[in-house]
Amino acid sequence: RIGATTDGRFDYSMSSSGRMRDIAASQSPAPGSRPPSDLCPGAIVAFGRTEYTVAEPLGRGSFGTVWRASAAHGSFVAVKEISCGSEEALARVVAEGQLLKVVRQEVMKLEGTAMEHIPLLLGAEVETVATRSWHVRLVMSEVPGSQLEEVLNKRHRAESLRDAMTTQQRQALFAEACCCAGELVGQLAPIAQAFSATVYHRDITPRNIQVTSVGTGKPVFGLVDFGLAVKADAWRAKDCFGDLGGDGRYWPTSAWFVFSHGSAQLQQRPALHQEYARCLDIHSLALSGVRCFVDMLPNLTLSDQELDSDPWMGEITARLRDIQAAWRSYWDTASACWQPLFETFRSRGDYQALRRQYAHEGVHEVVALEIMALRRALLEGESALRGAPESTGLAGAPELFRTLVEMLQCPAALGPRSEVGSGTDFVVKRAKDSLKPMPRWPSSTSESTACDSPTDADSPTTLSSASTCQADPEEGAGACSRRFFLPA
Repeated sequence: RIGATTDGRFDYSMSSSGRMRDIAASQSPAPGSRPPSDLCPGAIVAFGRTEYTVAEPLGRGSFGTVWRASAAHGSFVAVKEISCGSEEALARVVAEGQLLKVVRQEVMKLEGTAMEHIPLLLGAEVETVATRSWHVRLVMSEVPGSQLEEVLNKRHRAESLRDAMTTQQRQALFAEACCCAGELVGQLAPIAQAFSATVYHRDITPRNIQVTSVGTGKPVFGLVDFGLAVKADAWRAKDCFGDLGGDGRYWPTSAWFVFSHGSAQLQQRPALHQEYARCLDIHSLALSGVRCFVDMLPNLTLSDQELDSDPWMGEITARLRDIQAAWRSYWDTASACWQPLFETFRSRGDYQALRRQYAHEGVHEVVALEIMALRRALLEGESALRGAPESTGLAGAPELFRTLVEMLQCPAALGPRSEVGSGTDFVVKRAKDSLKPMPRWPSSTSESTACDSPTDADSPTTLSSASTCQADPEEGAGACSRRFFLPA
């Protein structure tokens, strides 16, 4: 069975017979069973010796709702509420709580890393409401800030409506874009690297990234929604490679290859296999970083007066327009590939026919070419902006661009390399050693780092649960992350 949840999100699994079935639908309590005590604003819930008052929903998705709640002493938590109609669904929710503990333990090993970057599991409650029907609540620390997706959408709309600006204003916005993207990868890449040996998040996108203080100080980023997370060792096992999850617009080439050709074919493509096994998170984080930079850029149309007064500005804006154009081309292509996939599942269409079509049309190669073009634009931007004066706001951009290139996975863009199979450590070290302080707003600077490794491949050319994802009406039904289980 293939079906939609009420909010337009989907979750699918393959039954033992190989037929699709709708896990989200199976999570509803059985008919005639005692309904769970659903949360609502003002409700009081107790965990251990602490009572919390429910305030408002933080997000809704296919598995349930995440609520903000406060304790009497003023602290806030996030309460995730899920109904499970099968032992498999219950096991998945329990696993999310266990993986959160593992992630926390791994991140705690990083020196100087604030624990506010990721949620802490404070408690869990499982209530049996009927035979083979459970109600689960997970209580987590609240990761502060606003959803990066919302911040970028507002910023993009505001900049598109802005008329003329002074050179100083433009340079301040350049610096802000650099700082925000640099801090994003600098703060979250080491965290993702820290837990990557044991856990893969699989849905790192702006919808699952929290941010505070954009425009008023050093931005602080956090990573939420581990509902698609898996154990790294199990993910790398061959029998788990049919599992595709997250938002396809942030997938690397290998994920599109798996959808089109099946995971068994990865055995014939060692570098794509390596990418799919180890690089999903860092690739999606890199794309999030590129989007952050591009969406925060000001209008790049310069007046004749600006061009005459500052020779650097013409070259700078030309290279930034190239990056902007490459990003928009990638985004349009990835969205065009993703939407039919989503629509096929939503309409209960023939996804096998879509797979055959995508394999015939070489969709993974089309996406790969777009990633290669984006990498090329970033590299050209790095070269052109070397030596840019501090006053431009882009003095730190070259190292940011280089780091994003190394994080973006595009195996066919590389020849044979000794780093294949070496994991991500070497890029972490390179980024920490080489990234210059990022200009923040014109008067101050901020140190930033980034990480992960490129891998290569023999390709001819080139993560969601119910936490914070809510569809933007302007983006259409395919905007949310989805979870799919496809046969290996």
